[in-house]
Amino acid sequence: MREIKFRVWDKVHKQFQEGDIIRDYVIGEFVDDPEFEVTQYTGLTDRYGAEIYEGDILRGPKYYESEESTSPVYDQWKVTYKNCSFYLGYSSIEEDLDWIGNECEVVGNVYENPELLEN
Repeated sequence: MREIKFRVWDKVHKQFQEGDIIRDYVIGEFVDDPEFEVTQYTGLTDRYGAEIYEGDILRGPKYYESEESTSPVYDQWKVTYKNCSFYLGYSSIEEDLDWIGNECEVVGNVYENPELLEN
C-alpha cells in the first residue's frame, strides 16, 4: 500500500506548503479554499529518489531515433490524477512503473515551471 501524502500549492504566495503547516491544517480546509491547490503523492520516486506528486513534470526517453542509433529522444510529461489513477501524459502510470523509476526524473512542476511543457 502506498503512503498517503499531500503537498499544497499556495496560489497567493506562489510556493508549496509542506510539513507542519499541512499537519496543523485539515486537508479538507485546503481543498475548499480557492487560494490553495492540493496535490497528492503518487507513491513513486524518480531515478534519483525524488518523490513524484500530481502536477510534477517528468523527463524521460520517449523512443529511439532509429535501429542504428541508440541515442534516446527525450520528452516531458505532466503527472495528473483522473479516473482514480495517476497518469503520465496520456498513459496510466501503472503501465510504466519500472520505466518511470529507472529512466525518468522530476524536472519541475506545473506551478513553478509551466514553460517546461511548452513545445
